[in-house]
Amino acid sequence: MADHTSADFQTARVGSPKAEAFAGLRDTSSMQAAAPGWTVAMLSALEQAGLNAECCVVLLPDPDSGRLMLTAIAPTERRPGPGLISAAEAAMTQTQAVMRGPAPGQKLSAIALPIVIDGQSRGILGVEQLGQDQTQLRATLRQMQWGGAWMRDLARNVAAVEARAQYARAVEALNAIVGVAERRGFVTAATAAVTDLANRFDCDRVSLGFRGLRHSKIRAVSHSAQFSQRMSMMRMLAAAQDEAIDQRATVLWPDEGVDDMVITHAHERLTEKHGAGQVFTAPLYATDKFVGALTFERPKGQPFTQDDLDMLEAVTTVLAPILEEKRLNDRWLITKLFSIIGRHLGELLGPGKLARKTIAAAIIGLSVFFWFAQTTDQVSATATVLGAQQRSIVAPYEGFVAAAPVRAGDLVA
Repeated sequence: MADHTSADFQTARVGSPKAEAFAGLRDTSSMQAAAPGWTVAMLSALEQAGLNAECCVVLLPDPDSGRLMLTAIAPTERRPGPGLISAAEAAMTQTQAVMRGPAPGQKLSAIALPIVIDGQSRGILGVEQLGQDQTQLRATLRQMQWGGAWMRDLARNVAAVEARAQYARAVEALNAIVGVAERRGFVTAATAAVTDLANRFDCDRVSLGFRGLRHSKIRAVSHSAQFSQRMSMMRMLAAAQDEAIDQRATVLWPDEGVDDMVITHAHERLTEKHGAGQVFTAPLYATDKFVGALTFERPKGQPFTQDDLDMLEAVTTVLAPILEEKRLNDRWLITKLFSIIGRHLGELLGPGKLARKTIAAAIIGLSVFFWFAQTTDQVSATATVLGAQQRSIVAPYEGFVAAAPVRAGDLVA
């Protein structure tokens, strides 16, 4: 029975209804793409096995929140009941199959089977069926385990593809880091970085800019040792980078139908004026703020793929702090001094840093007090009172005082 069911799940006669049901399994680019075909195929297999399955679902975790989301259901007009949702959440947590009988007043039992890869649940396969006969429930679970092996293998393949993509991004990022780190000066390192990125990703031009007081300034252009900031192209590149930095998001133009709430006016003007096929700008984030941006331009007929965009974002992420550190180290000494003073003043006037603010307030208060405070100073010492005019009577010969009618302190005329 097991061999017969496994073969039924994988093959079907061309032109038969079952073949049409299994046609959706041809798209193996992702679990989301294969899920609708799998639910139809699984429901068909359960019906042929004589099991009273009412619906079959695939629930996959949301990439952002991690909560289970309904990805596919057959029949499409059905919705999973609360019993199946509860069983799916339990199976996701326990990483094992969960079977639950009908709730009071209900007729449908629920079976949830997790897709486990390396000890982690990557999704849930669920079935609702009539009745609560344990023999039929176990038979349904066996069918789901046989059919679920296909989804498990697909999930493993998708994970392997993602792992290879992450490895490739890590290699590219490491190569970019090496190319920048081995250069000492900022200008040399920046020029080497953008030239290497242009060659590595088949770009016509890669430009690096850093944010000034209000606007970006282009600091390096691939394959160009010198350029003028007054060139219209440089101004348009800086405007495109400002557009990405202000929105704190990557900007792609043309976006090939991607419905993103991102302003692209500056990128559109750059493309029209200078004939680039596609422009992609990724902001540089370092030291808790957006400090600049990298703009990549490709020729017409060679647009960026999603893998290219993911790779460029990864490379930009690791290059940002290195380039920012080299830029800060190459500044004039007086510029560094004012920057340090401004940073500390910003920390004192900004939110947080309560201890530092308390110490600064105490120092300022003591300085003001000792600057303006006044008091009387008393000095104790031995003193002698002398007359304004002094007369000395010297005896011509030695003698003695015969009488002293007054004493020291007496009033005399």
